[in-house]
Amino acid sequence: MRHNSVKICVSKVGYFILLNELSLLAQSLAVNGLSVPSRDSRIKPFKKGPAYRVRLDTKGTIARVELMSAEAVSKLLRISPQNEKSFPGFNLNHPVYQVDPIWLAAVGKQAWEQIAHSLGTLTLAGERKDRRQMEGHLRFPQQDLASVFADADDLAPTLELIRRMRDLEVERFLSDLGRAVAVGVMRGELEPVPTLALLFGKLNKKQGNLEAVKATLILDLEDARRFGHSVASKEAADAWNRAMLDYTGTEARGAKINCSLSGLPDTFIGDKMPQPSLPALGLTYLMSMNPATPCQSRYGMSSTEIYPIGEKSGQRLSDALLFVTRADREGKTFAKVPSGSSDSSDLLIAYLEDAPDSGLPIADLFADLGDSPDGMSGLYEERTKKLIDALRGKGANITDTAIRIFAISKLDPGRYQVLFGGRYCVAELEAGLREWFRGMRNLPELYLPFPGGKGQKAEWRAPSLPSPIDVLRTFKTLWIRQGAESAPVPGVDLGQIYDLMLGRDAEIARPLLNRFLGLVEALMCGLGMLWTNPKAVPDRGRKEGLIVLPVIGLLLLKLGFRREEYMESREYLVGQFLQLADRLHKVYCDEVRKGAVPPQLAGNAVLGSALQSPERAFQLVCQRIRVYLAWADTVTGEKAGLAIWLRRRIGEVCKKLAEQQGPSARIDDAGRAQLFLGYLGDLKNKEQEA
Repeated sequence: MRHNSVKICVSKVGYFILLNELSLLAQSLAVNGLSVPSRDSRIKPFKKGPAYRVRLDTKGTIARVELMSAEAVSKLLRISPQNEKSFPGFNLNHPVYQVDPIWLAAVGKQAWEQIAHSLGTLTLAGERKDRRQMEGHLRFPQQDLASVFADADDLAPTLELIRRMRDLEVERFLSDLGRAVAVGVMRGELEPVPTLALLFGKLNKKQGNLEAVKATLILDLEDARRFGHSVASKEAADAWNRAMLDYTGTEARGAKINCSLSGLPDTFIGDKMPQPSLPALGLTYLMSMNPATPCQSRYGMSSTEIYPIGEKSGQRLSDALLFVTRADREGKTFAKVPSGSSDSSDLLIAYLEDAPDSGLPIADLFADLGDSPDGMSGLYEERTKKLIDALRGKGANITDTAIRIFAISKLDPGRYQVLFGGRYCVAELEAGLREWFRGMRNLPELYLPFPGGKGQKAEWRAPSLPSPIDVLRTFKTLWIRQGAESAPVPGVDLGQIYDLMLGRDAEIARPLLNRFLGLVEALMCGLGMLWTNPKAVPDRGRKEGLIVLPVIGLLLLKLGFRREEYMESREYLVGQFLQLADRLHKVYCDEVRKGAVPPQLAGNAVLGSALQSPERAFQLVCQRIRVYLAWADTVTGEKAGLAIWLRRRIGEVCKKLAEQQGPSARIDDAGRAQLFLGYLGDLKNKEQEA
């Protein structure tokens, strides 16, 4: 097994690890004879959502405007080497006109004839920077693309649109746009409400102002049928790609070098690496450094200068990355997974080295994309078992079948980090998963009550078998107020969770256990109150408990504590003692105090202090329950059997503790975890049977 788990800060090393992983991916595709289609990295998708198609006539005047659905826009592409240049469409970040909200409210959305007559007297919205940005979009195709497409026979519609855009002027374009959309509404071709927002913004009645609604405009030909297809079409995008790749191959962009990745002669890629648009990450810079940052140019070089790459290699990396992240390969070779430190998502890539185009859900092995209904605790285990069986079917020797996995996180628009990278043969994965599920079951008999329907008894559920992603989510929540409330907190890196599942260094579990207990201590205390107070923890907290408890079992197993052994430990026995004290106290209150139960019972009241000093907590409870023990020795009636059983169990636990020289004065994280499990273990017992 070759494995590295790294959290790369923004440094040269971080980019090298990413480029190395992509190079290995490209090699795997090539070795297996897969022909990966190339796509120029300047060709990108539009922003998600609907868009307005603006059709120009032969004179370059707006002939009509039509609204395109989000689904239709998702199938289209644009050319955009940078934010200020985009063709054939771009974003309009402000309304067309600047008006008084009072005027707009008075006119109303129905008086479109009055609105249309008023357009010529209204002031165009937008600042000087907005004008410059739109000017860049309108001039971009004539300045940068016309020469690239000049000799292409299949780009007649595109070249015609570029010609029609040649004389477009920003303010005239906006004015024509306003009139065209107003006419479209009056003809019944456009919906009044969204068009009103496009022209003037969205009226906020509470604040009495107009909020800008950003819109996507896509320019096209009014007479597109004459040319065979529209500019905003797959046919046009394919033609752009062929022309741009051919042109790039003949353009002298840089000196001849020996590529640092391939070792072969190539043309230097220049100062910009490909920027593919990827799931979860968006526009992704394969290498981007700010020379103004001292550490990025310490030796007089920055960006691609420090690691010269050829054009062919750069294109090969981009093509490989786009291939494995195609929409139809989600769950197979890539998945969007929760970020450990924010609410955004990271990109996880996993593939078979000898079959990177496999249809097996390899990424699901690590990402757990299946929706697991409550109570179906074996679902993730069943899916992983089926996948391992399918991988076994690939050949007799699964040791030779390897999976490569890495994950990328986006820190900000220009910085990325490799969270995790590794190569595992299937046999190692199988062993890691087997240990993972064994750890999740490393618990005493344990159930949590969930309220049933009206007039029905509570349903007692066993802990689940969570996936790595389930575990990652638990590290992002801090529980407070005895588990009644929670708050989001930064979690741990995804790589640490995979280390826990696949790594062989048991020490990774020690800091994770320390952090985890701090997050879930209040929840664990609350769960221990459920059988006394069914409303002590909300439903969400109970469900979280079904994941939290197996995580503790896993961390204990990684540290060498098996349930057969730790269930005889002093800490576990102290937890059992506190639980039994609570139950005896509860029975006493039911019988003697006529059901008047205090907010906290004898054991739960000292649970927090027991996590610091089990010995002192044990002594405090012993003093408090003397009266309940004396009562249990003489009680008669309906609860007598339960009271006598609890009295006997307390004696058995105290005897075992005495044999171990009593509770310990000090306790470590593993001891705290065992005390919690002792306090919660075997909740479904004779009290429920009685």
